[in-house]
Amino acid sequence: MKRLIVIPILLLCVLGIRAQMIVTPYMPYDQEGMTVNNARLMENRLAQIINDSGLLSAEGSRFVLTMNWNVVDKEVLGTAPTKVMYRLEAGMYIGDGMTGNKFASTVIPLKGAGNNEAKAIVNSLRELNASRPEIEQLIKKGVQQILAYYESHKREIMTSVKTMMGMHDYEGAMFALYQIPMECSYYQEAQSMLIPAYKGMVNTQAAELLQRARALWAASPSQENAEAVMALVGDIDPSSSSYNAAQSFMKEVKGRVSKLDDQDRAEVFKELAHERSMDKAHMQAVREICLAYAKNQPKVVYNIGSWW
Repeated sequence: MKRLIVIPILLLCVLGIRAQMIVTPYMPYDQEGMTVNNARLMENRLAQIINDSGLLSAEGSRFVLTMNWNVVDKEVLGTAPTKVMYRLEAGMYIGDGMTGNKFASTVIPLKGAGNNEAKAIVNSLRELNASRPEIEQLIKKGVQQILAYYESHKREIMTSVKTMMGMHDYEGAMFALYQIPMECSYYQEAQSMLIPAYKGMVNTQAAELLQRARALWAASPSQENAEAVMALVGDIDPSSSSYNAAQSFMKEVKGRVSKLDDQDRAEVFKELAHERSMDKAHMQAVREICLAYAKNQPKVVYNIGSWW
């Protein structure tokens, strides 16, 4: 999984794919008539608004798009079956969820009906989309403030990246670099740091793979174990500093297991080649793969209690 995160980031740098501002959709679950399941559905709605606005929806950003609502009126309709009608005022907010600094907000009147209260609320909120003028203005103000944040925190951000690289936290460093928008004055500087971070990750992973392969072989230098050992060594990136040592070790394994059928060995490398070809195919989904790192981080608790 780590390799799938790292390689597309390098390709991102090489191909000059535009980095996008990352905003996390966040939906509090403690609102009237809202179930946990429907709250998750609304987080998906917020995510769609973020993406449709030209930003990138993902976990782990300090910047959030969130909402709440006030019930203006609730009516039980005398239909068969009975339906509930809600009129709401939906408040939408964008800001820095870490500091609690709200960048912009807007209030949008909505209405919707459903077989129960939760469905009525969800149906009313479906009127929210990125093309609404109120939301367009909200996002525009948020983008301006996000850019201002990156410009004013350059030293802090770049120092943090260098610290992570020094501690061999290359994934964290690359994720931090990936989030810097191309509109920032130090975007090119950040992009140039992706290559050293990539090489550091590749070398670290290669050394770990070689160590595992050697330990596996030392425990059982048998024909049955050889394919597993070769698969580990064969997964070492040719650009890594461990590649030559890995090739020498591969020859040692081959020499010790003369009965390993050439056809079986070919199948092992065929599978490895297919796996690498899949890495290249992932270029089309580079953003999602790069941000897999964020999904593995602890859930962020956002400081937005004063926004409404």
